[in-house]
Amino acid sequence: MLFRHEPEVLVVGAGPVGLMTALMLAERGIPVTVIDEEQSTDTHNYALTLHPSSLRLLDDLGLANDLIRRGVRLDRVGLYGEGELRATMRLDWLRAEFPFLLVLPRLALETLLEKRLRQKKAEVLWSHRLASLTQNGEEVRCKIEKLGTDSVGYSVQDTARVVVKEVELAPKFVIGADGFHSSVRRRLDLGMERVGPPQGYAPTEFLTDAQLGPELRVMLDETAALMFPIPGGGARFTSELRGDDIPSADASDVPIGTRMHPAQSREEFVRSLRAHAPWYDGKFTEVIWGARVRFEPMIARRFGVGRCWIVGDAAHVTGPVGVHSLNEGLDEAHQLASRIARVLRSGGSPSLLEDYDAERRANWKQLLGLSPGLELGPHTDPWIAAHLPRLLPCVPATGAERAALIRQLGVELAPLAG
Repeated sequence: MLFRHEPEVLVVGAGPVGLMTALMLAERGIPVTVIDEEQSTDTHNYALTLHPSSLRLLDDLGLANDLIRRGVRLDRVGLYGEGELRATMRLDWLRAEFPFLLVLPRLALETLLEKRLRQKKAEVLWSHRLASLTQNGEEVRCKIEKLGTDSVGYSVQDTARVVVKEVELAPKFVIGADGFHSSVRRRLDLGMERVGPPQGYAPTEFLTDAQLGPELRVMLDETAALMFPIPGGGARFTSELRGDDIPSADASDVPIGTRMHPAQSREEFVRSLRAHAPWYDGKFTEVIWGARVRFEPMIARRFGVGRCWIVGDAAHVTGPVGVHSLNEGLDEAHQLASRIARVLRSGGSPSLLEDYDAERRANWKQLLGLSPGLELGPHTDPWIAAHLPRLLPCVPATGAERAALIRQLGVELAPLAG
């Protein structure tokens, strides 16, 4: 037997969203197990950014203060055009428990979530893969494969991952938090709807002596870019790519959802930095890493069915400027875990999960431009008005805090379409 206990909920995917989903279930007394086909927590320790609402959710779990000590706080968002500051959104004006963005290493968040899960006696099993699932009334029949390595080749030895054991589980619910190539979504045949042309971005993390201050800077010229400080005296600069610079969809080393991306050269990075940020006054830049990444904006046709549901990148793809994918995924973890707990423990109606699907799709349709987003106010600045269609994806906030930040620009967030 691979599992010490039969879980009531199986979470597939041990990234931040999957671990958060599992922890929220465990906190509500639901036996839960997480599986991931990777061999360990993500060793690509790049920076991520948490919205105020995400920090509030983490604080409910008693984790926010530990994370804040490891990160960099940003209390404002500057919108730049043609090298000049055009508008500012002040997070420190929000009526929020955590009126700032927090930038920290991804590994710090994942490690803390996994540690807390183990304290709750919830299993996190690496090198385990979902092979099949079938919904069967009050349960989901799942086949799980434990992966190992074996030597292959004759004259030249190599190693390959192989299945070393199989087991069947019958949890009450399955949650897919397993990224763009989600095995849960594919086995449910939920499908993904493309909502726009491919996008490309070149993220680069580098060391600098520039004093960037507690600001996330968004540059909206012919192409978009963003920059913000990261822990350790560095910064992240991400520039939008166009045309042939966008990695091709069939490139063997750039499937979306994996960690393999073509490199971004130092020369390309410096050229882009100078073009987008003439105000940058750093005297040196030592590149830590750089890449080129392809995004194809998509949304799942449904966020689940019956007793199987999806969260995070398994359900949507968007660009990185507003840092929405992770933070909306954490909110989805909260929404889905609380509803499943009500169904399992409080006699909640399955319609709660149908409401989850409707609410999340409405939210993402607005973020992806499929339904009305922003509305001009009576005194909207002309530069803001001219860039209105581009602004919503650039606002790094979730829920009511997003609307509050947008009002600082003299515009309003349209009501979500039903």
